[in-house]
Amino acid sequence: MKTGAAPLELAIPTDHPRVWWTPHSLGDEDARVRAAAFSALGRIGPDAAAGLVEALQKDKSARIRAGAAAVLPTISDQPPVAVPALIGALTDTDAEVRAAAARALKKIDPQAAKKVGVK
Repeated sequence: MKTGAAPLELAIPTDHPRVWWTPHSLGDEDARVRAAAFSALGRIGPDAAAGLVEALQKDKSARIRAGAAAVLPTISDQPPVAVPALIGALTDTDAEVRAAAARALKKIDPQAAKKVGVK
C-alpha cells in the first residue's frame, strides 16, 4: 500500500476508499470533522493502527492524541506498539489524553492496565 504524507505526518495508507480525506481531517478545527475522521480510521482497522499510534505518540495537539487513544480499541488487530504507546500516554501532560489512554488500555489489555495501576 502506498502512504501519503499528511500535515500530521501520519503514515496511513491512502489507497483505502475511506482514507482519502481522513489524514487532513484529523487536525480540523471542527470537532465533528475530527470525530468523523477518527471513526473512519477505526472502521478501516489494522491498516490505520500505525497512524493512530504515531498520532498518540507524536502529535502536538492534545485533541488528536486523545482521539487516537480513544479509537485504538476499536481496531481488531492491534500492532505490538499499541499497548506501550498507551502506557506512555498515561504520563501525557494533558488530562484528557491520560484518561483516554487509560480507558483504551483497559479495553485492549486489562492485565497491562492493572499492572501499571489503571483502575
